[in-house]
Amino acid sequence: MPGPSAASPRASCCSRSSSRLELRIPSPLVDIRTAAQPVVMVANAISIFMGFAMFINMLVSTQQLQTPVETGYGLGLDALHAGLWMAPSAVAFGVLAPLSGWVTRRFGAEIAIAAGAAIMAVSYLARIPFSDTIAWVVIGTVVVTVGTALAYSALPTLIMQSVPVTETAAANGLNTLLRSVGTSTASAVTAAVLAATITSGSAFPTFGGMATMFVPAAGASVVSLGLVLPFARRRLAEGDTRSPESLTADHVVRGRVVDARGRGIGGAVVTVMGGRGSHMDWSHTDSAGDFSVATGGPIRHLLVATAPGWSPVSAYVDLTDSQRLSPFVMTDRLTVSGKVTDERGRLRPGASVVITKRTGGSVSWVRTDDEGRYRLPLPAAGSYDLTAVDRGVGTSRSQILTVGGQSLTVDLQLDQPGSLPGPVESD
Repeated sequence: MPGPSAASPRASCCSRSSSRLELRIPSPLVDIRTAAQPVVMVANAISIFMGFAMFINMLVSTQQLQTPVETGYGLGLDALHAGLWMAPSAVAFGVLAPLSGWVTRRFGAEIAIAAGAAIMAVSYLARIPFSDTIAWVVIGTVVVTVGTALAYSALPTLIMQSVPVTETAAANGLNTLLRSVGTSTASAVTAAVLAATITSGSAFPTFGGMATMFVPAAGASVVSLGLVLPFARRRLAEGDTRSPESLTADHVVRGRVVDARGRGIGGAVVTVMGGRGSHMDWSHTDSAGDFSVATGGPIRHLLVATAPGWSPVSAYVDLTDSQRLSPFVMTDRLTVSGKVTDERGRLRPGASVVITKRTGGSVSWVRTDDEGRYRLPLPAAGSYDLTAVDRGVGTSRSQILTVGGQSLTVDLQLDQPGSLPGPVESD
């Protein structure tokens, strides 16, 4: 029977295959490109850590209230009274909903999440010395709930600000699913830690075991704070950048991004703005080049389509009640081109020119034409190595390409042929 180590590569392979499938099919269950946005990834990670921290508050507090007084630290309540004393934390969620919404609107979702995570971290650490009475336990659970309400109410807003309007349901659904991952992990960890502290002379965990669980809960809150802090700082530095133009994105239109031959361009980004430049929505094209975006209705909008390796296309579109747009045709392909010469400056036809990733792997290659010139499609933004080689003449020194949004011209010169590594003969 294969051991755990044998199953791990298989699971990893299946995961990679699923990701590639989601990128290829026109209507994926989960849009990998949208979920890979930095803000969305951070929001999903915070949801896991916050779910972990939140559920420890419920599990350990209930255990403390029901542990017998004879243990020296328990509060001796039955299940009914323990539930009644936990009710204030549940009520706090509803009472704090308007306050959480106001904080999010006034300061931004990033600030609300950071404040909630900070409150949770401090309150968990304070609960370690202050848990000897019912009053302290109730106050502790309520304060933790305050932080949880602030953070969780802002997470959907943060996600909806960062994904296309047509993807908000799927993005929030994935975020909720990951929250369940955090809560289920908290249940397993809490059960394992508390069970490990039960001694043979007692049927109950020790207070040290319960207090220990407050430490990872505070740690998960601190991690959440650290994840959202860069975005919160940027929010404070930029301030409120919303346009005074107010439009409701409730009119969905569909279109396609194609090349000059009419072939769909997958992975393009289409951004929609109102007549005065206010951001409305954005979307990725699927593998067939199709997209759908939300607009403000049958009025004039500015649409901008961008794709790796292509010059952007933009146009003002007078939308009507029709939900289908004319295709965006991209004709200007961005390239890296140049000529290849030898040491004497003579052009070298038939030389090979290759673009490789700096992390390893080939991107594309071509041979120079009769005039010693080459032309390659510009790869996605990043850093690459550009090299030329001609058998019998030599190779060029690698040129570092920093790819942005414009075509590049790079001439390459072949050096004298050097000694190439050959097979090593063993004795």
